[in-house]
Amino acid sequence: TGRAVVTADAASASFEGRFTSMGGDEYADFYTEDANSTYLSDQLMAATNSDQGSYMVSSEVVPSNLFGGSQPNQICNACEFMTWGWWGRNSVGEVRYEVHLGNWIIGKQPENSAVPTSGTATYTGNAVGTVVNAGAQYIATGTMSSAMNFGTRTGTVSVSNYDSKSFSADVNFGSNAPTFSGSVTSGVASGTVTGAFASNGTDPVKGIMGNFRAVDGTWSSSGIFAGSR
Repeated sequence: TGRAVVTADAASASFEGRFTSMGGDEYADFYTEDANSTYLSDQLMAATNSDQGSYMVSSEVVPSNLFGGSQPNQICNACEFMTWGWWGRNSVGEVRYEVHLGNWIIGKQPENSAVPTSGTATYTGNAVGTVVNAGAQYIATGTMSSAMNFGTRTGTVSVSNYDSKSFSADVNFGSNAPTFSGSVTSGVASGTVTGAFASNGTDPVKGIMGNFRAVDGTWSSSGIFAGSR
């Protein structure tokens, strides 16, 4: 799990992006002279980096029937203010790992002062990620639900029917903070959830987005989730 940052330049139809670990170690970047990017809209973007053999592409560029429904590529209903997709890279230089079909999600985090200090909200959406199961590796999806209490700065994030598993995490967010995190408390042996609220331009907490990691014996997974209220 890690962080994704994208800065778009609509005038030049390009963007800069980077994926890092939670500690700041760089997984892949798309801002150096070796990178090429194309930005058509917040939902249509793609980039490569020839030095790393890395790529990133938004889900709308390579649509797939992952979530079903009338708009099978959308990770949640009315979530056009968030973008998710795939990324990968080769083993190059000192980097001795390879990634293929990793997931990322981005959106506009609200200002700290815009996060409500009272009231509650519920969110529904989906989750997608990579599973390693006793040596086998594959993509899995599930549904996501969340309940947030802005007064107590606490909440829950639950993923259900994800590769026949369901798990839930208790999360906390600081005073006026747009981000939250916590540990999985049920469903699997261990895990973490890290996320943020997402603004649609008028409602600063219209959506939530984030990543998760879950471990249960020889089964483990990491992925992303998103939901709207």
